[in-house]
Amino acid sequence: GERVDVFKLGQGPFPLPFGQSVEAINEFFDVKMIDAAADAPANTYVLAMTPKPDKVEELNYSHLVMWVDKTTFLPVKIRSRGSNQDITAVTFEDIDTTYAPTDRDFLLPRPGGWTYSEEPLQ
Repeated sequence: GERVDVFKLGQGPFPLPFGQSVEAINEFFDVKMIDAAADAPANTYVLAMTPKPDKVEELNYSHLVMWVDKTTFLPVKIRSRGSNQDITAVTFEDIDTTYAPTDRDFLLPRPGGWTYSEEPLQ
């Protein structure tokens, strides 16, 4: 019954450091722009984000690096080091900002023998 905003920093199972306000980022992280390594994704800014000491437990990781595309300003890669020292890396490829999803994009295939019905709310 607990209500959480899974996209808000410090509340979701994996804190998403993008799509947040500058104030929220600055509340949770010390952020520095760093030079890109030779193997960095092309045309990106690189942000090193260190959780503030009083936010480490909420975020559950000790360091984060985010590569942000210089044209779209969307993240193309994120690498985090968890508080247990495990490293998680996520890469976003073929980002299409012109695609408009339809309702069909959000329908899951039904297993055999299942039916679908839609009823309006009263």
